[in-house]
Amino acid sequence: MDLPTFLQGENAELQNFFEIMFQTLQTGLSNKGWTVPQLTTAQITAIANPPDLLDSTQYMPNGTIWFNTSLAKLQVQTAIVLGVGATIETVTSV
Repeated sequence: MDLPTFLQGENAELQNFFEIMFQTLQTGLSNKGWTVPQLTTAQITAIANPPDLLDSTQYMPNGTIWFNTSLAKLQVQTAIVLGVGATIETVTSV
């Protein structure tokens, strides 16, 4: 989900920001539940290992959840190791 960056500005700009934000939220949230992004293992790996591994601003925040379509499992980012990449753990049931 890509929410727009909030910038202070004129009313028209603020209205556009909120319209884009609400449209984005509505595609993932409904009365039936929340839809998490569905990505392949390769896509999740690319997100967890940004081009500049030392730039902490390029990582997704810990707690980010994806549905891995390659494994048919939920995965969550649990840690960031600068210079190495993010730790992605697979959610399994007992």
